[in-house]
Amino acid sequence: MFMEIKTTRLTLFTIDKKQLKAFDHQMVALSPKIKKILKKHLRLYKKYDDLMKWSIWGIRLNTSGEIIGKVGFHGMPDENGSLDLGYEIYQAHRRQNYCFESVSALVEYIFKYDYVKRIQADCNKDNIGSFRVLEKCGFDFIREDECKFYFEYSKDK
Repeated sequence: MFMEIKTTRLTLFTIDKKQLKAFDHQMVALSPKIKKILKKHLRLYKKYDDLMKWSIWGIRLNTSGEIIGKVGFHGMPDENGSLDLGYEIYQAHRRQNYCFESVSALVEYIFKYDYVKRIQADCNKDNIGSFRVLEKCGFDFIREDECKFYFEYSKDK
């Protein structure tokens, strides 16, 4: 089932199997991590019909219809109700608060499901923009290692 989340400037939309394949072929400049996630989701789509909301959502500008990135989860919630969040805004559209807007909208939407209790996210230590997005969205800093910062957002906040 196709779903959309509208914000003032953006529309987040679920990506079906066909669109996911198109994303994979069209967006050759994707990071290796995102490419790996796309391939994982293509495999999962073959097994589960209701995966779309737990997968990757496209981000489209309301004014032009241009796709400017993606946001979503690395799969279905685990037995504790936890999800892992990921996002990417394409280079030409960064530093315009689109990431904050899309992450905030998706977090608000996904917490409507009672069984979702927590969302986890991480970012590379050299990615200060991503660090700020997670803080601004209300994620709590949990820990760090050599390469990454780790965050969590609990429904109980």
